[in-house]
Amino acid sequence: DGVLLGLAVVLAALAVGWAVLWVDTFRLIRLHLLAPGPRKITATVTALALVLTSGALLYGGWAANTSRGALGEVFQEGPAVPEAEGRYNILVLGADAGEGRQGLRP
Repeated sequence: DGVLLGLAVVLAALAVGWAVLWVDTFRLIRLHLLAPGPRKITATVTALALVLTSGALLYGGWAANTSRGALGEVFQEGPAVPEAEGRYNILVLGADAGEGRQGLRP
């Protein structure tokens, strides 16, 4: 729980850091000094890089935080399940929908 929370916080901080770096890159490029053609290309590529890097990091942080919540729901504390005749029964389900097969087979 703490590891995923830490990961979410670190990824969010990295996303903010990258966003600040890309905005500073806009400032350093001085778009007004470029010719009109390269100005549009440079602005577009830099904006795309900002969205891709910061967006990917923010999505990773969101996924880590969501996973933390899901794991907390699934493995929440509660009464222990007693064993039955010295055994635990666990049902594992899956699906098989291979090529050339009709429908989904459990």
